[in-house]
Amino acid sequence: MNPLELALARSKAYALFEMLYLQGITPDTKNSIQQIPELNDKIDTKRGYDEFAADHYSIFVHNLPPYASIFLEEDGQPGGEVTENAMRAFRGCGFKPSTTSEAADHIGHIMGCLSFICGAESDAWEDGRHEIAGQMRQIQVELLEEQVLPWLFPLWWAIRSFDTGIYRELANLTINITTDHYAGLEKMHSEYKAPLAEDVPFDINGSKLHDIAAYLLKPAQSGMWLSPKVIGTISREFDLPRGFGDRKTTLLNLLKSAGKYGTFDKLMQKLSNQLSDAHIHFEGIKMEDPHLGRFLTPWSLKIGKSSSTLHDLELAWKENQTVNV
Repeated sequence: MNPLELALARSKAYALFEMLYLQGITPDTKNSIQQIPELNDKIDTKRGYDEFAADHYSIFVHNLPPYASIFLEEDGQPGGEVTENAMRAFRGCGFKPSTTSEAADHIGHIMGCLSFICGAESDAWEDGRHEIAGQMRQIQVELLEEQVLPWLFPLWWAIRSFDTGIYRELANLTINITTDHYAGLEKMHSEYKAPLAEDVPFDINGSKLHDIAAYLLKPAQSGMWLSPKVIGTISREFDLPRGFGDRKTTLLNLLKSAGKYGTFDKLMQKLSNQLSDAHIHFEGIKMEDPHLGRFLTPWSLKIGKSSSTLHDLELAWKENQTVNV
């Protein structure tokens, strides 16, 4: 492909990703999906659009709100400086999100902004305005470095952890296309560092169950996202009650049940193994694509420390057979 064709192809891909993350499978997106075998093969054509909408809601509203702030803010809550940064980036390049019902740092809006800028690049090539095309590429680098890659890998891993259908493939394609896009702009890379929370060592001495739950539920500290579905799956695997409520309530109930029924050490081992699996995958990506190291290393370090903490909690339980509530 020449530069014009490549920019146009990227613009169309990001536009589809935008709509899939924001709306899921609709009559409009289904037509585009049919042109992409990886996605089309995952659609059950017997299902209706109401069912597709329910799938989308279950994943991206109930289980995994796909906002950068969820992963990057120290308190693990939406909004804050991360959302403000996304809004400033959009205003700086003239992009207006297609809807206002989701905050600016929603992955769908960020994909939409990339589509907008890639489209502007293709227009510049078509008009023979090479200087403008170069400026659009510079903006793309900034968006990839500041708005996408700092949190895309843990988002990808979180989607993989509980979905095996079209959204898992969507996450895979998002990783493949954005990293290929970034590699293609290698000469324009900056020294940007991801705005991750400072690592605070978790002191297991005197820690209580609510401290453990709070730590595990904040991706910027633990390095992972524990969705309600994952918590439910683990509780069923260990045959432990978790009750009802939000993530904090159900995880805390799960930890209490594990302590009550003598499986706390095994639960810690299960969570540690999940972290180790993510760590292996992230390190593998770094080996294949060293230029992505700056975005993966902070998460690998957090995951490694969390895995070590869970291992320490496992050993402490084996020694004392008790944990502070």
